[in-house]
Amino acid sequence: MSEESILGGMERNFSGVRVVVTGGAGFIGSHLVRRLVEQQAQVLVLTERTRHERLAGILPLDAIRTVAFSDAVAAQKHIIDFKPEYVFSLEAKIIRGNDPRVFEEFVTGHVHHIWNILHGAQAAHVKRVIHLGTIDEYGRLPAPFSETDRENPQNLYALTKLFGTRTVMYAAHALGLPATVIRPSLTYGPSQHAGMLVTNTIEACLAGTAFPMTAGDQTRDFLYVDDLVDGMLAVAVNEPCIGEIINLGSGTQTPVKEVVERINTLCGNRAVIQFGAEPYRPDENMEYWLQIQKAERLCGYAPRVTLAEGLSRTVAARKALRHPIQ
Repeated sequence: MSEESILGGMERNFSGVRVVVTGGAGFIGSHLVRRLVEQQAQVLVLTERTRHERLAGILPLDAIRTVAFSDAVAAQKHIIDFKPEYVFSLEAKIIRGNDPRVFEEFVTGHVHHIWNILHGAQAAHVKRVIHLGTIDEYGRLPAPFSETDRENPQNLYALTKLFGTRTVMYAAHALGLPATVIRPSLTYGPSQHAGMLVTNTIEACLAGTAFPMTAGDQTRDFLYVDDLVDGMLAVAVNEPCIGEIINLGSGTQTPVKEVVERINTLCGNRAVIQFGAEPYRPDENMEYWLQIQKAERLCGYAPRVTLAEGLSRTVAARKALRHPIQ
């Protein structure tokens, strides 16, 4: 696949391209893998997960390898032996909180593991490394957040994800690795794990139970997972993105209350939404969204799925399952 044939637009074709996706068994990773397979890419998933239900029917078992990323030699060997052109680094710890006892686990997952993956990619002489950061790295700053803002993370997850971002940028600028960090906004869609706003709301609405929450006036940047995948692929093949941190979001903010009401309507208004039953968190960001002009300029990024359509697809996908994905 020549660089010239795929620049300038959102459509990308990875046919025949060898791609490693770390964390490919997770929510976002599995959607990326599906898209790559649909484009006939040759994909290898490396994951610490032992459950791979999201990849059922997408990849054969021999293309999914359970790896201890803390084992630098083994992790790097998987990458080097596969000879990929692209590495998408999505592996992350999804636990939350500020308990100091989990700090080492966060640092291990978000820094040490990433370092081992970067070294494997460099040894394999890849064309690109795309690492997934998070909007949480910005923390308590005035919105919308820009890539030039000085980050102010407010929890250990965000802090150590920022450490990971800086590690990738060091590899790009000091070691010459062709790497980019993507910071996505609040991504949602089919097969997302429990514990997130959209998934929790869907479960309550389908069950017809009470759903206590805040007043819901805080705004968030909700990004449908297919738009994130579009953006990731666009970043991967556009050379001006190398060595950059790039926001990918919807380009707009939506009150949480509106999202919950839309989901309840899609589920037949079964739930009793108790607005104001829960207080806002002491550190609540009332506005939380991203500027996306840099992505628009560097790789032609343009989110295409409206909130109404994305929520409709997500609710329909959940209704088709017997049980939620954990």
